[in-house]
Amino acid sequence: MEIKNLQNTPLNKIVACLSESFANYYVPLPTELDYWQQRFEGARVNFELSFGCFDNDELVGFVIHGIDRINGQLVAYNTGTGVTGKFRGQQITSQIYTYALPYLKQYGVALCTLEVIEQNHLARKVYEHIGFSQGPKLLSFQGMLKEMHGPTTTRLKEVSLADIEPEIRQNDAHYSWDNNYSGIKKLEQFYKCYEVDGSDFQGYMVVHPARNILVQAETSSGTVESYRSLLYSLRGIMPAFKIINVHENRHNLVEALKEAGLESLINQYEMHMSLV
Repeated sequence: MEIKNLQNTPLNKIVACLSESFANYYVPLPTELDYWQQRFEGARVNFELSFGCFDNDELVGFVIHGIDRINGQLVAYNTGTGVTGKFRGQQITSQIYTYALPYLKQYGVALCTLEVIEQNHLARKVYEHIGFSQGPKLLSFQGMLKEMHGPTTTRLKEVSLADIEPEIRQNDAHYSWDNNYSGIKKLEQFYKCYEVDGSDFQGYMVVHPARNILVQAETSSGTVESYRSLLYSLRGIMPAFKIINVHENRHNLVEALKEAGLESLINQYEMHMSLV
């Protein structure tokens, strides 16, 4: 077997390996090439710093990295790891990281990050063996917004991403890799941004209407009441939606989501490994 970067590997071969690797995963994953092309673009994937394990010419395992500068340091985010069925149990993920880390360090990467499903204890052990440490829990919710009492004077105005760019940059620490400013900016045409100006709160939100995803949600006060009002204003646009990877320490937003009738989905943990 040979490990090398994925720079010259066709996307269809990567997606085929990914689909086989995740065939019985906790949540079903799309298999369409267009989806993954968009997903990898938003994740800022660098295929020169993403690596695969090949058996002859067959891709049997991979680690795909998005690369970006976050809070002044270069970060490699693992946007996907997989090993096909018959090659599991051969420590392929560990071998890929052993091969990849010198290249990441040479490129200037200071931190590796990833997300792992809470119940996936085996994967967490593998990553801990490689050198990752467990970080905060990320919560996800979905459902239909129930009837709520909200301010009758709430105004919702669609704006461009540039109009709320300062606020997004200020609060980037609230969001996971795919939902931060860089990820939204990469695929700006798929998102809609709204400013909310109510009688008792101000705020904004970013949504992905085609997928019914609430991507970002912020209010000026950050209270439960203000988030409840923000969700109330969303009912006219997207009455049923999901919100993914909410940091567990955003207690007021989490409480408002639960009060609004949304149900918990599979949660994840962030994991980190310093390279400096």
